[in-house]
Amino acid sequence: MLLLGLFGMIGVYEGGVEMMSQWHLFFTPTPAGTIAGIIEAVIITGGFTYLFAKLYNRFSGSLS
Repeated sequence: MLLLGLFGMIGVYEGGVEMMSQWHLFFTPTPAGTIAGIIEAVIITGGFTYLFAKLYNRFSGSLS
């Protein structure tokens, strides 16, 4: 996310920057948009990781 934000600010790898801005609601190739995109990605990744860990522990026979 950080690299695509930086690339977008200097005009490199426009295709990847465009795809990232379509997939993430808050990402834009500006400093504020890059930070917002990083925060959004952290929240989404944390949610999916937590869900995966809960499902893994449930189906693996863990006590918690």
